Amino acid sequence: MMPTPPPCPRCGAPIRLPARFCNSCGAPLFAQGPWPAFDTHAAGFSVVAVLISLLWFRINGVPIFPLGLVGGLVLAYWSHDINTKVGRESLFVVTAILCVLATIVRAAPPVKSDTALTSRETLIRNPTYRALAGR
Repeated sequence: MMPTPPPCPRCGAPIRLPARFCNSCGAPLFAQGPWPAFDTHAAGFSVVAVLISLLWFRINGVPIFPLGLVGGLVLAYWSHDINTKVGRESLFVVTAILCVLATIVRAAPPVKSDTALTSRETLIRNPTYRALAGR
């Protein structure tokens, strides 16, 4: 024998299990558990700001102006402003530091070896290639 379910707390109508809402008034029958706060707004803006800060204005491969740093810091401040207005934690300082570090790392010139050869020079110096080419 099944136990009788309790009546609806709002209207007192009998409920049929396994209902989650009252058939008469639509009230929720069981208390909803608290959902954990899962806010990705600040972290998402931080990631995008750091990626933007990798951009440099370059002329002939030489970094001239950290264009991305300006954009990254503007985006970080904008995110800080939004978070402050809605009462959430701001990651502005962390994001700004990461933007500056990403800009510095990206500004470093690529390491080039003095003995690096182009692909054509490498082929010409290869004895197998010379033998096949008839040289």
